[in-house]
Amino acid sequence: MAGSGAADGIAYLTAKAPFSLVRVSERESGFFCDIEDLLTRLVPLETTDRERMLLALLGPRTEQIPFSAGQLCLGRWQRVLLFGFTDDPSAEFTLSILG
Repeated sequence: MAGSGAADGIAYLTAKAPFSLVRVSERESGFFCDIEDLLTRLVPLETTDRERMLLALLGPRTEQIPFSAGQLCLGRWQRVLLFGFTDDPSAEFTLSILG
């Protein structure tokens, strides 16, 4: 990755906000509608501690993405997405490089 001195390895991306997570997926509009509907069915909006339950269902807050020649190894349409489950507007993450 640029600036790290490593050409090949694994990038660990972790969401900084407590109720957020990082995922790799295709960024298409239907995906967001589908995931919102699914999460609402699994944990209704009025549920107490909904954010904690969603995070437990969705797994780790970190994504591990291999990189080669300084570039993330993503599929043609894949993107790194940062999801937040509160009104916190910060869209920050940490990047750790193993390479």
